[in-house]
Amino acid sequence: MPYENWLKTIDHFLDPKYIARSEANARVRQLQKFPNRGGTSSYSSTAYKHGLKRLDTYRKTHTDKDGNFVDPVAEQNYLNLEREIMGGESSGSNQPNEVAVFQNVLGDRRGWFRGLGPKPSNKASNTCNAQPQTAQPFSEEYVSTLFQSPAFINQLESFLAARGKQVAPDDEYDDDYDDDDLT
Repeated sequence: MPYENWLKTIDHFLDPKYIARSEANARVRQLQKFPNRGGTSSYSSTAYKHGLKRLDTYRKTHTDKDGNFVDPVAEQNYLNLEREIMGGESSGSNQPNEVAVFQNVLGDRRGWFRGLGPKPSNKASNTCNAQPQTAQPFSEEYVSTLFQSPAFINQLESFLAARGKQVAPDDEYDDDYDDDDLT
């Protein structure tokens, strides 16, 4: 590190604002019930990267490399979550709303689902009674009707043209394509 940068770094660490912020962060860390072993990745990012469900993500982020829980509180929370989720599945009714289960077991926090991550900003803060919503796939008939609509075709062509992909009329395509064109 260049000498000038070293001096700037020392000044930064001696700045009263930095010291006050560090002390405040240390107090907040003392309030944590148990450590999160997920690093800087969010719960959703960890779940996506490893292809895990919510409960498995909770386990992964609260265990060490050998799979042992880092804290008895985290282990008990995991067992409670597992019991509630599995209990709802074995009752024969609809699968339990996992977000509600996490909220019931781990408690509520403004703007945050404990064990899951931040709440979406466009939803109400109380999602205990909310039903999970899944996107409905488009039917083949619906897509066919879209492509028969001149208004849809015009919008699609405008969209693709704006993206730099020109839509060519059918007569410009070469129907006489053969393997000799590749050489």
